[in-house]
Amino acid sequence: MGLTDLISRVGKIFEADSNAALDKAEDPAMMTRQAVKDLKDKLQKALDAEVHLKALVIDKRTNAEKNKAAADDWGHKAEQILDKVDHKQISDADGDRLAKEALAQQATAQQAADHYAKEAADQQAILDGMDKKVKELHDMIDQAQNESEELAAREESAEATTSISKELSSIGGPDSTKDLLDRMRHKTEESEHMAQAYTELDNANKSTKDEINALLGPSSAAGSDDALAALKAKRAAKTDTNA
Repeated sequence: MGLTDLISRVGKIFEADSNAALDKAEDPAMMTRQAVKDLKDKLQKALDAEVHLKALVIDKRTNAEKNKAAADDWGHKAEQILDKVDHKQISDADGDRLAKEALAQQATAQQAADHYAKEAADQQAILDGMDKKVKELHDMIDQAQNESEELAAREESAEATTSISKELSSIGGPDSTKDLLDRMRHKTEESEHMAQAYTELDNANKSTKDEINALLGPSSAAGSDDALAALKAKRAAKTDTNA
């Protein structure tokens, strides 16, 4: 194997290890939360840009309206000048000169008004496109937020399931549990048999007196005394008779 091949193989090994480490380090819930945060940051920048563009459109429209008003005013002045010429208030030459100047000012103002109006329309088209993208970004954030919450719940459920499975595997499977129960049942039966054996042995070692007492109960001793006293009285009476 050449040096180039060796370096290539080592590079692939490091790349594989790095990818495996990255896959292991990626937390779905954390990654989606970060994605939502990034989208919100982009949304804020887009909103800031939209505000500036909106202000620019307003400025262009305002200038267009001002220049349109100026153009209309200069046109009205040109007509007033010609009215004065008609009423012989000023000479024809002065009237023509002043009217031409007013019309020139009107043309300049109208040209500026048209220019600002076109710029305002162009900027409004850009603003409309930006507004559409901002709405799409809003929808994307809502979707990402919902998916982030869902992934967080699924991740929590998966971790709980894994924890339970580990606990169960640490104490053995169903077969191990069955074996444990069988051993405990057998041990309990042995204890019961041992107690029964001791009881039977104790009964076998009892004296005859104990057997009689056990049979007749606690009053049997008093009954024996009475029987003995009666027997003695009977014997005494018999003796007196014989005498």
